[in-house]
Parts: sequence; structure tokens; C-alpha cells
Amino acid sequence: MANFTTIKASIAAKLATITQLQAVFNYAEREFTKNGFPVAIAYPSENASDYLTTKSNERVYAFRIYFFQEEDEIGTEQAELILSHVVDAALDAFETDFILGGTILFSEPLPTEWDQMQTDEGQHLLYASMTLRIHEEKQLT
Repeated sequence: MANFTTIKASIAAKLATITQLQAVFNYAEREFTKNGFPVAIAYPSENASDYLTTKSNERVYAFRIYFFQEEDEIGTEQAELILSHVVDAALDAFETDFILGGTILFSEPLPTEWDQMQTDEGQHLLYASMTLRIHEEKQLT
């Protein structure tokens, strides 16, 4: 049975296979802009549990994964192109290994949202966020 800690490690390992990424954090890193771009940040966002059988429950662990790319030095068009490649690589990585190497029961396909932001220092970033939902069966004793 996987838990937040083991799932988080599996997600970070999967993200680390995306060669375009300059850094991967499996916690809510606030100083991520100092590590180069593009960068990925993944951390737990919610969980749920529901009755499955008289002997087990289904748990769902949700993780938010953010991908950031700066825009000021390379321009918005190039930032979008780079981020598109990273998001495509992440979608491929998680959809072709939806059991994360056998560490989980299964994961759902990833919805992705895109937006722009400005840091407190005035740096403009393009980002994409996706929510990875992990399903596990918890045996009741």
C-alpha cells in the first residue's frame, strides 16, 4: 500500500526522467527560480477515501504538479514552446506508466491548465499545472 511519502518519491523519480527539466522538487519550494528553467514542483493537494468492499477502502491521493518557464529572457513564444515539450513529456511519462512502476494501483489521466504569473521580484513566468490522482486499495484489518 502506497502512501503520500512513497507516492511523492515515485512522482519525483518519474519527473526526473524528463530531460528538459533543470530541477525537480517534490515539495512546495518557494525559491525555485534560482535553479534554472524549466522546473517542476510536485506536492500533495488532497486525498479522499471511499468504501470499496467489506475488507477494503479505495484511497485517492491527489498531487499538484507545476511546470514553470521564464519568459523575460527568451520571450513568451519560446517559453510556450519549451513548456509545451515539457508538458507533453510529462503526459507521456505518466500515461505510459500509469502504475508508477508498480508502486500504485493506478493513476488517472492528467488534466492540465496553463497561465502566466509574475514573481515578487518582477520576473514573468509561464506555467502549467496538472493534477495527478493516484488510486490505492487500503486493506482493512
